[in-house]
Amino acid sequence: LRASVAANGRDDLQKRYLNFQASYYAGVELAKPLQVVDDPLTNRLTLTEHYQIKDFWLRSDKHKRREAAIEAPELRDYLRQPSKLVRNSPLALQHPSELIHVTEVVLPERWDVKPEDISIKDPAFEFHRSETWKDQTLVLTDRFKSLSESVAVSDVGRYAANLEKARSAVNYSLYKNDPATAEKAAKTDS
Repeated sequence: LRASVAANGRDDLQKRYLNFQASYYAGVELAKPLQVVDDPLTNRLTLTEHYQIKDFWLRSDKHKRREAAIEAPELRDYLRQPSKLVRNSPLALQHPSELIHVTEVVLPERWDVKPEDISIKDPAFEFHRSETWKDQTLVLTDRFKSLSESVAVSDVGRYAANLEKARSAVNYSLYKNDPATAEKAAKTDS
């Protein structure tokens, strides 16, 4: 990331990130410029992005509600399934790696939802997701940390299963009633 910012500049990186988000969210727009804070003493690079999503709530006629998926695609690279589960040699991992990904979703109204925390521990990695609500804002904090540079042949199945649990934890959706969908369904049922 440091090399990319230095070579291409913040504006180019911001355009690439906006296009990346657009592949997940139709109608996404930049709300504030990309912020980059580099702390070489702690070897920490923090990128802060702000987006507004016009079409965040999508109508589901099947479920008779509106749904909004909250994606964390940056985590998917860290949680990607190994291409070969049946192996003759250990699985090499990118180590050391640590990612903290915070998603804040500001909603138009206050939600009354019980927060949930999820932790997955494997000898090769740790993953933790915490969910908090602050009035109208949902905060999802994901932490991934590698613990090993490889996985033994006999442990690849366990490792892959724990990665799958972490990928499932990253999927997050919000649902709300949609009077228009309910009304349409009532007319169809009549």
